[in-house]
Amino acid sequence: MNNVYAVVEGRGEQAFVQQVLAVHLGARDVFLNAALVGKPGHKGGVRSWEQVRRDVMRFLRMDRPHRPVYVTTMFDSFRMPLDWPGRRQATDHSFAHKAPTVEQAIADDVEHHMGQGFEIARFIPYVQMHELEALVLACPCKLLEEFPERAAEVAELIDSIAGTDPEAINDAPTTVPATRIIALIPEYKGRKASAAASVLQSIGINTLRARCSHFAAWLNTLEHLGA
Repeated sequence: MNNVYAVVEGRGEQAFVQQVLAVHLGARDVFLNAALVGKPGHKGGVRSWEQVRRDVMRFLRMDRPHRPVYVTTMFDSFRMPLDWPGRRQATDHSFAHKAPTVEQAIADDVEHHMGQGFEIARFIPYVQMHELEALVLACPCKLLEEFPERAAEVAELIDSIAGTDPEAINDAPTTVPATRIIALIPEYKGRKASAAASVLQSIGINTLRARCSHFAAWLNTLEHLGA
């Protein structure tokens, strides 16, 4: 079994990794554990790259010949600090190239800081376009399982994003995925972490894979660790 540590942005991502991804990958002989970046008690939010890199490298250095360790990440591109490698360059790129630009840049940075002999294949960076809630928008009707009294609002949300790639919804402060949901379901804000994980569990891996191509590519890479 391969061990993978996911260094994640916040409690929503942590819950999603532990409740949904870890179960899916565990059946494929991949043991996945989510670690919230920073010191205990941190409530989430994208931190400076230096802080994130420190945690990534700490886990990578746990690798042993008899116990290989892989590290991945899950951070939103929205409000990602400009000190992250590739972040400034990505602002000028098309949507399809934004996340891969940052992912390649942070992989290069980690490889440089880990030094000679490091196997870059053990680091699998992932940047979520544009927020965790983009995955929720892959099938927003499942919000009704958490908020059954909001049928009209969920229908309005579905109409507002009809035909749109969930990962392309988007990075303007008033129209990012979480803001869209909260505008119609205000109580989502107070239950953001737990509700997102619960809804995503209900949506299921197959739908997320089919609707979110960048997420699907990341998932495929993680699955292959168990091959």
